[in-house]
Amino acid sequence: MRKNTKGFTLVELLAVIVILAIIALIAVPIVMNVIGNARKSAAIESFRGYMDAVEKTIIRDSLKTTSELPSKDANGCYNLKELDTKVKVKGDKPVIDDEDTLCMEKGKVKSVSEVTISGYKLEYKDGKILVNGKSTETTKPKTYTVTYNANGGSGSMEATTNEIVANTFTRTNYEFKEWNTKQDGTGETYTTTSTVSSDLTLYAIWVNYSQIKCNGNSTCNVGNYINYNPTTNQKCENPTSTTGTKTGCMKWYVIKDNGSSVDVILDHNTTATVAYETSGTYKEYAQASIKTQVDSDTTGWASGLNPRLITANEVATIVGNTSWNSSTATSSQYFYFGSLSTTRYSSQTEEQKARQRSFAWLFDYTEGCTSYGCNTADSSTDGYWTSSPVSGNSYFAWFVYDDGTLSFGNVVIDYGFGVRPVITLSKSVISS
Repeated sequence: MRKNTKGFTLVELLAVIVILAIIALIAVPIVMNVIGNARKSAAIESFRGYMDAVEKTIIRDSLKTTSELPSKDANGCYNLKELDTKVKVKGDKPVIDDEDTLCMEKGKVKSVSEVTISGYKLEYKDGKILVNGKSTETTKPKTYTVTYNANGGSGSMEATTNEIVANTFTRTNYEFKEWNTKQDGTGETYTTTSTVSSDLTLYAIWVNYSQIKCNGNSTCNVGNYINYNPTTNQKCENPTSTTGTKTGCMKWYVIKDNGSSVDVILDHNTTATVAYETSGTYKEYAQASIKTQVDSDTTGWASGLNPRLITANEVATIVGNTSWNSSTATSSQYFYFGSLSTTRYSSQTEEQKARQRSFAWLFDYTEGCTSYGCNTADSSTDGYWTSSPVSGNSYFAWFVYDDGTLSFGNVVIDYGFGVRPVITLSKSVISS
């Protein structure tokens, strides 16, 4: 027996199709808009991450002894395509044209010309990201002022909540957390406020980093200090930094890490002024009159320290003038620690002045040096001798001058310069 079956009528099918079409007309634009907004947001975040990576790259590279950054144009801006080869970033990198530029101001990106990410044209100016030419308000992470104190150096820096939690303030070529292992127990104090009072300058980081103690258990960075008594051959506290002090607890700065030992230079002169040689022309350090003065100043010091004068090449290496060599450098090739050329401190860029101030420990306790970036002046001496002669002039030797230069003087008649000993110190002594 046949059963009656009932299907959809044509009218019913058409009604369903119409309803589905209406839903599609409403939903598709919404979905596409959501997808588009997501793509745009992703592009904006990639752009923001790229600018942050550029900032870190520029700051990190500027601290190298020889910068690998491209040169700036007349407006102080970088060619972005040249700069881009140095930048490592997670996420999409922008498509960059040959003429695109990026400008910096006080360690922050000031502006970026139009680039392309995921099909969106983005640029940055006046503190805002523009997408396809239209302004988009950016939401920056909440910022805090972090105040720290570490072995005589103090300051503050701007940081985000995540950075505070992670305790890794990557603002230069080292992480802030390294201070925890090198600041020797003084501790850091974190103060969070809703208003950022000021941004930490590059100079403040450099100078304070040089105020970190070398603990002897790991690599001692150039500029780290050690309080050491050369007579008792022991670490000590409360050093004396007065010119003419030869015994007791004194402060020394690392000029080279040798692995199991460090070469360190005293922070003041043991003899304020002395001629390098009493008569005649320059003589090798071992035969020079000044060696007698070094030996006299270091009488009673522990054996094995090998007191000596610093060499001119060591000074050049410390401040990053890697192309300079005393075997060929003539008297016209003296240089300031900031500019690494004859450009005097008053005419240097702010970045160069900051660089010179970061090497204040090399010319502290000399006459009038505070006008050239040092911390403490001492009118009793103009500087100190190196053991290196000036190429092509048998009467001249190099010395560290009070204006933050490696300069030169007559070995016989120049009495304004003294003795600042260098010793080699075993890490077993400073880590005990």
